[in-house]
Amino acid sequence: FLYTGHYTLYRSGTDHSEIDLSCFGYYYPNNAEWRWRSHHHQTQEKVIASASRSQPINVNRTDFGDRLTSTVTNFNGKNFNMRIVPVLFEDAGVYTCSMGTYKMVTITLITVKVTAEPSDAVSEGDTVTLTCSVSDVTDSLRLVWISSDGKTVAEKTLNRRNGE
Repeated sequence: FLYTGHYTLYRSGTDHSEIDLSCFGYYYPNNAEWRWRSHHHQTQEKVIASASRSQPINVNRTDFGDRLTSTVTNFNGKNFNMRIVPVLFEDAGVYTCSMGTYKMVTITLITVKVTAEPSDAVSEGDTVTLTCSVSDVTDSLRLVWISSDGKTVAEKTLNRRNGE
């Protein structure tokens, strides 16, 4: 459970990844909203969900379609939790929950995806190029390729300074 503060979460951009956006208020405000600022589009914050106490939760489906859902039907003034399933690489960004006039939680979502070239079936001995993409580097990040037998094949440290 994430309480007031700032958190960084990592998710793979695959059909099997999900994120729960948890927001908990302890003073029963009348309204709440989740906002999102994309890492990919560098746009202004967008309201992706909003609620008023005892009213149905309003979900903006413009960017997430049916992948963004509320875990409850009506806002009770205390819990305002959302879920994204599946997480896509483009979902990376900063998610902020506010209740009333208070910013409750900020979650920076960093997404990772691996692509293979060629992407179709290959035979043993064929050359395959694997590419790991990271949506954003906020601090130092160490990427490690590990073979099926558990041995390190390659590794690289990325950091915000050199943009690698």
